[in-house]
Amino acid sequence: TAMLARRPILLTNLATILVGMGLYFAFLGLTQFVQMSREAAGYGFGASVLQASVYFLLPGALTGFLVALVSGRYIDRYGARRVLVVAAVAGIAGFVMLAVAHGRPWQVVVAGVLANAYISLGYGALPALVVSEVDASETGIAT
Repeated sequence: TAMLARRPILLTNLATILVGMGLYFAFLGLTQFVQMSREAAGYGFGASVLQASVYFLLPGALTGFLVALVSGRYIDRYGARRVLVVAAVAGIAGFVMLAVAHGRPWQVVVAGVLANAYISLGYGALPALVVSEVDASETGIAT
């Protein structure tokens, strides 16, 4: 518990919660949003499960995959904190866009792409931040 009380570890754990929430909202929330009928709910696109998966979620998933492939290089080059800040900016941009500009399918797709970039960068940077703040003997417990 003493490890969790240290400021860098505590802040990293709080960031982990936010990235986890972003993951939940990006997949489940976005799926539900696009499947809602605009006539019934006042928002959404009435997408089928297949349309939601292929048209709305696949571009973000592919982005997340590609970003994950290069995130380690960015973390090595620029540091985990900077990468996490870039991730946060992408996430904020994506979720704000989804909140204010969601009337057209392309807007939702772009918001999903940004959110998935946030998730992939965040999940790459967070373990590196934790490991950098603890002794080698504590890395298993800390991560």
